[in-house]
Amino acid sequence: MAKSDNFYLRVEVVCPADQTVVEQELDLGSYVNLGPKSSTLLRINAVDVAFQDADGLVPAVDAGGAAFANWVLATQPSTTMTRISDRSIVSSGSIQMYNATGGAGSPSAISDQSDINPRQMVDGYDVAVDTLYLRGVADNAFNETVYIGLVLECQQITANQSNATALAISQT
Repeated sequence: MAKSDNFYLRVEVVCPADQTVVEQELDLGSYVNLGPKSSTLLRINAVDVAFQDADGLVPAVDAGGAAFANWVLATQPSTTMTRISDRSIVSSGSIQMYNATGGAGSPSAISDQSDINPRQMVDGYDVAVDTLYLRGVADNAFNETVYIGLVLECQQITANQSNATALAISQT
């Protein structure tokens, strides 16, 4: 078996179908350590997302409804969704669903998008803060609560003190 120093972190946010922004913390204290001479940082190589209901299925959408859900993974907390121009954004994305049937249920069409994903970067996305924040929102065309779950493919890397401090300051 091939040796890999990658590991996976998971985080989930539970979004009521009422356009309320909900946030969940992901503690990184075991992975990030800013030291006086050298530091350990978390490198996120990829972010994979799932939009599910309480049973792990595709969320139901109202009859004839078009529904959306958005998510943001950030280095800073917020009570609102954050645009990609915000320097705290690590990754973000959305899903749109449409139900062309006459009754509430599984969507007829689904389209999802990652606006920014560390998988698209040459060397992933380095994190120098102790906590990440997953925010999500689901609109009221969903017929049930939407669970937005992320799986982060990560590794620990070392950095010198000045690089780690500059990165930490830029992410706050």
